[in-house]
Amino acid sequence: MLSPVVYQDDNGIYTVSWASSNDQDTIFYAMTTPDFTNYTQPKRISKSDCINQRETVIIENKIEVGTIHSVAWSIIDALERNVAWTNYRNLLFYETIKEDDVRFTNQKSVDANLTIDIANTKEISDKFLGVFFEDINYAADGGIYAELIQNRGFEYSSKDRNEWDSKSF
Repeated sequence: MLSPVVYQDDNGIYTVSWASSNDQDTIFYAMTTPDFTNYTQPKRISKSDCINQRETVIIENKIEVGTIHSVAWSIIDALERNVAWTNYRNLLFYETIKEDDVRFTNQKSVDANLTIDIANTKEISDKFLGVFFEDINYAADGGIYAELIQNRGFEYSSKDRNEWDSKSF
C-alpha cells in the first residue's frame, strides 16, 4: 500500500500521488497543486508512474528507509526559521512555575509602605449600579457572545421584531 507521496517539480508544481485498494486490486491516483489550496482533478495513473522510489540510507549511524527529494534551500531555510521562531515564542509565552526557582534565584524581597490619603478621594456616582464590564481580550468570565443576544447580533431593528428597540437585550 502506498502512503501519499508529495513531489515538487522544477516549476514549483507539487504532485500528490497515492494508492487506493479494495479486495481485488490497488488503483493509483495523482493530482497536482501549486499551493496546496487549488488542486487538479485526481487522475488514475499506473503503478510505474507512481513516485515511490524508496531508498535506504544511513543517517547518524542509523538505517533510514524513505523517499529522497531535492528541496530548494529557501524552503529548508524557511522551515528552520519557523522552528526557531516557534521555540522562541514557546520560551516567552509558555513559562511554567517550575522555572521560577531559576528565574528568580538572585531576587531579594521588597518591603513597601502604602499610604492612603483619605482627603484626596473622588466621589463615585450612584448611577454606576450594574456597570457593564468587558475585558478587551475576553479573559474575563463570559464575554459577549451572540448567543446571549436576542437576535444573535448586535444590531436591533424594529423590522426584526416590533417589540425590539435600542434598550432591548
